[in-house]
Amino acid sequence: MATVSLLLSCCATPADDEPWPARTVPIEALRPLAPIRVAVPLDRAERGEPVASGSAAMRVHVAADGAVQRVALLQGSGNSTLDAAAIRAMRTARFRPYEVDGVAVPVTAIAPMHFFRRRHSSPDSAPRFGF
Repeated sequence: MATVSLLLSCCATPADDEPWPARTVPIEALRPLAPIRVAVPLDRAERGEPVASGSAAMRVHVAADGAVQRVALLQGSGNSTLDAAAIRAMRTARFRPYEVDGVAVPVTAIAPMHFFRRRHSSPDSAPRFGF
């Protein structure tokens, strides 16, 4: 599987040459304010075609206020639709500010996202994805 390395940024992002926050934290150290929802088009599944699964890894710049400033795809899942869905989901995420000694600071987090087809109870129900 090939590794995809490209930078995809939100509209209001720092300049491309601006460094990422030096403090790197595990994604588990960040607390989302709401569940991170991944929207994957299911039109292929509805036509009975196979639905891809895989894992992607992203670098996420979270500002001191908890807003996501930019996202970079470090490793693709092998499926551009899943990669785009992962980036869209992370761009819209918002986290509690990460604090060091009571002061909110910007951080960089590495976020893996795993896409898998969940089993569903009825052949008529749509497949589900999770991470």
